[in-house]
Amino acid sequence: MKPGALERFLAAHPPFDSLEPEVCAKIVSSATTAEYKPQAVIADGFRGQIEGLYVVLSGRAGLWNARSAIGHAPREYIQAGDAFGYSAILTGRTMGPLAKALAKATVALIPAVHVAAAFSSSSGAKYLAEQIAFSEQMTPAQHDYAVVDELVVRDPIVVAPGVPVQDVARRMTDEGTPCCAVRLLDGSHGMITDEILHARVTAAGLPPGTHAATVMRHPAPSIHSGESSAAALIRILDDDEPFLLVLGHSGAVKGAVTPADFAVSAATADVALRQQLGQADSAEELIERSRRLPKLVSDLLEQGLATSKVTAVYTATLDAVVRRALELVAAEHPWADLDDFTWLALGSVARGEAVPGSDIDSGVSCAGDPDKQLRADCRAMFGRADALLAGCGLTIDPHGATASRNAFARTGPQWRGAGLHWLDDPVKNQGAIMTSLLVDARPIHGDTGRRHLRRRPCVRTSCTAVRTHRPESPQRDRTRTDRRRSVLFWCQRLPLVADSQTHLHALLERVARSRGGGGARAGRSGTGFELTLPR
Repeated sequence: MKPGALERFLAAHPPFDSLEPEVCAKIVSSATTAEYKPQAVIADGFRGQIEGLYVVLSGRAGLWNARSAIGHAPREYIQAGDAFGYSAILTGRTMGPLAKALAKATVALIPAVHVAAAFSSSSGAKYLAEQIAFSEQMTPAQHDYAVVDELVVRDPIVVAPGVPVQDVARRMTDEGTPCCAVRLLDGSHGMITDEILHARVTAAGLPPGTHAATVMRHPAPSIHSGESSAAALIRILDDDEPFLLVLGHSGAVKGAVTPADFAVSAATADVALRQQLGQADSAEELIERSRRLPKLVSDLLEQGLATSKVTAVYTATLDAVVRRALELVAAEHPWADLDDFTWLALGSVARGEAVPGSDIDSGVSCAGDPDKQLRADCRAMFGRADALLAGCGLTIDPHGATASRNAFARTGPQWRGAGLHWLDDPVKNQGAIMTSLLVDARPIHGDTGRRHLRRRPCVRTSCTAVRTHRPESPQRDRTRTDRRRSVLFWCQRLPLVADSQTHLHALLERVARSRGGGGARAGRSGTGFELTLPR
């Protein structure tokens, strides 16, 4: 295949389709192509290190991703546009695969040194996650790299804030590391990358003696030692971070990870599902993909991930389902503008503690002051979103905390005023419960979709008021006593308190048995509790 044709071919297939033309052209200039007869070995990663990334240009090939599978049928079949060998070359490990042509095939080989550019972008990381999610590469005896520490493959470069940037650049070049950490006197860290050196030093015309602290990014994006690989990759993809510092318990830098480092982690399967949920083209497709959520939880538990980590990953995946459901429903209503409201997760979902069967409690903070008809139309649209989420297999309590109800669809001032009333009389209308819902609330759609609720001005004031309000009534002492009794009454009956070491399966059984599938509740009604909401 001629260079021009190869460049067009790569530009039409991931992970190369997101590259700049000059980068793609450089990759093409280094590539070689070869033809293989049926049953010919294209590459054997079990006998030696894979030399680069193989891209099938025509024909078909079979892959054996585990040594124990050799001699049996291929574990994976690939065709034109598919690539293999990324895990081995990105990690520098001899880990397979064995690839054979199943029919006459033409394959391009891209040297390993030019492959990193294709996977260092957010798009490339998503491609890796999707490929590994459906690969049977991981065997029970193989390391699954579930903890982010295990993905660190080189010692970090850490410099003092007063080191000249020319020395920083020299060390990064000598050690082949594209980023450097700057440790400050207060124990926090900044970061310098190749991109920062170019933009803040070279392009800005700063002298080479400029201190590192002057040009660094601060604070540096980081994650703590012991966190799951899944949590780290979600952070990288959500914030589009090229690097993430890994900090030890003492605050020292243990290393840095990039999107490409996650190629060997089995924990990327949940990220792949999350991406697929966010890209569902229709309600039917979202429903079909959401049915894989229970298996996701089971797989994470089998990997040995801590229960708290599993619930955090599951909650993040629920967020993706809700966001896409809102987008799909809004598309059915031409008058709807998603920028006019912030969708709030409430309850266990807001706290990142959701488990399969948890109610998807929700609320809405509306911008402006919509008229009566618009409020009714919005509630109907939110009801449609609830119905879609129920179709996805999620639990929606129509009599509980849902954005389709008046009590949970308010403007910022209305939330603030209601919060103050609930604190003045925490017993009336379950004020203590409603207060806790408001303070726990977390926005998952809106201008600050992935940040904490209290960063959104229209609701931040409400939360501050709720936290700092003190009743001025002469009955203050009685109010406080009633508040304590109300909270005790609620806590004694809310069957969600469990030892953090309890296995998730036992927790799920306990929740299902005691909650009876209900949402936020305060009074007994059958096997659950009924919550009477303010109107």
